Amino acid sequence: MLQVNVELKERRYPIIIGAGLLNQPASYSPLKSGDKVMIVSNPTVATHYLSVVTNALKELGCHVDSVLIPDGEEYKTLESLNLIFTALLEKKS
Repeated sequence: MLQVNVELKERRYPIIIGAGLLNQPASYSPLKSGDKVMIVSNPTVATHYLSVVTNALKELGCHVDSVLIPDGEEYKTLESLNLIFTALLEKKS
């Protein structure tokens, strides 16, 4: 496993690179049991990875939901953002 730390002016975050990381719940730290997670994806990526990531997060005890936005730059719109906000509000409870 390789970790690359990205240092920006306003924040920093790690990028973890390695085989099989999506299946390993430890890859998702600092998430923990009881945390709520909303996965935002598109159908193309979701077909390959959504169930793997969802299952790993559920193994940690997270409450997981997802919202899918169509593929393509033309869907990076306020309308799509509204879909995400609506999904978040519906799952707030």
